[in-house]
This record gives sequence, structure tokens and C-alpha cells, in this order.
Amino acid sequence: MSLIIGAFLLLQSLIDIASLRDDLLLSGITPSSFPIIALYILIGNSIIEEFFFRGLLPDLFGRGAMRFILPPFFFAIYHIAIFLPWFTLPILLLAVGGLWTGGLIFQLANEKPHTILPSWIIHMFADLGILLIGVYILYFY
Repeated sequence: MSLIIGAFLLLQSLIDIASLRDDLLLSGITPSSFPIIALYILIGNSIIEEFFFRGLLPDLFGRGAMRFILPPFFFAIYHIAIFLPWFTLPILLLAVGGLWTGGLIFQLANEKPHTILPSWIIHMFADLGILLIGVYILYFY
């Protein structure tokens, strides 16, 4: 969570926050709807993503190295559609690299206990960082 917020604060001058806010509002994410959407993202969406990207996908690749390369890669690519219009290419590539690294950390967290619970908890904290940035953009910008 702190890495995400820190990256935002560090790169804030390179992000068109007004455009990002307008895009959120145009897509129906308003200050009044945000709490419900945030709750879904925090709990519902994160468990669905963990079930797919850390539960189902890794098993398709067996025990080899691809288990740790492809699911995090697909996780990163999946998220591009969400923020593609908001960032310049260098920031987008940095975000994809960060998402791949996060996906790898999530995957590694699950290896020993053989459950998605560790990555789900980490994922919720990462989402909480993003949602706090959303609070700033929607309520204070």
C-alpha cells in the first residue's frame, strides 16, 4: 500500500489527474457511488482476481518457471485496460512492471501455504492504496 501511494506521490506531476478524475466521473464513479464501488473492489474483485490469477492459472503451468512468469504477466496485462488512457507510455510501462512484480509477490506468498489467502490479503492492501488515491482524486482534487 505504501509503495503504491509513494509511487503516486513521486510521479504525480507526470499524471494528468484532472483528466483521470473526468474519466472516473464519466464512467459513473462519482463521490456518491465511490464507497460502494470501493467496497466491491476491495473485497469482491480482489478475491475473484486472486482465484483466477493465483488459484487457477498457476496450476495450468505446473511446477516449472512459467508458473511464476506467465500468471503475473497476464495479471499485469489484464490491468492495462483499466488505466491505459490515463498514463503516458513510460508511466504505463512502469505500472505494468509494478503489476508484474506485485503478481509475482502474490504468487510467491501462496506457494508454501497452498492457498490464495495470503495473496488476497496483500491484494486488498494494494487495492486500499489505490482506493485512497481515488479518495484524494474524487474528494480533494
